[in-house]
Amino acid sequence: MTTLRGCFISVSKSGEPGNSEPSGFTGALKIFRQWLGHLETYADRAWYLPLTAFLAGIDLFIVIVPTEAILVSTVLLRPRRWWVPVLWMSIGSAIGAAALGLVVQGYGEPFIQYFFADALQSEGWQTTAAFLSRYGDWALTLMSAGPLPQQPAVVLCALANMTWGWIFTTVLVGRLAKYILFGWAATHAPRLFTTLLKSREAQAALEKHASVDSTTPGPK
Repeated sequence: MTTLRGCFISVSKSGEPGNSEPSGFTGALKIFRQWLGHLETYADRAWYLPLTAFLAGIDLFIVIVPTEAILVSTVLLRPRRWWVPVLWMSIGSAIGAAALGLVVQGYGEPFIQYFFADALQSEGWQTTAAFLSRYGDWALTLMSAGPLPQQPAVVLCALANMTWGWIFTTVLVGRLAKYILFGWAATHAPRLFTTLLKSREAQAALEKHASVDSTTPGPK
């Protein structure tokens, strides 16, 4: 269970594990990222979009899925229907947030102390708590639309007895706002997109598709 605990606390959104993680975890993370890169070859399959939604949801629990990179790659693979993966991943993320809220409320204090004892004392979590206290329920929407991981905000809202339905709604609104902006910018204004987004994975995905387009003669 130590590795799982590290997934919650030590792994950053950039995908780089903390120094306390064993090398086996780093290797598994590398394999996972390679698998995600290979996944693009199946973008035309019917199960691909539901899978991206699942990955967006499970990221609330493991905090290592490069959701922005997956979104960018997917919208660039289908630029005329860029809003479809935006919708799928927004809903998946909202479902994952609601599920995390239910787990936190269902297992209570033992679950919180085991997985989040150290993190709850960190400056980032304290800042999130102050932000939620100041702006109320809709602060979760703002957090979901921002660049920071939304997991701390979801956990704290669940501890404050926010219902799973309201967690789902507020996260869905925030994710839609964020992903619509990303999806439109990636397909219509790539320079604006790279300015808005600092994610290395997403920038790499954008550059990869730009390179493919430049070597493909004529319009598709």
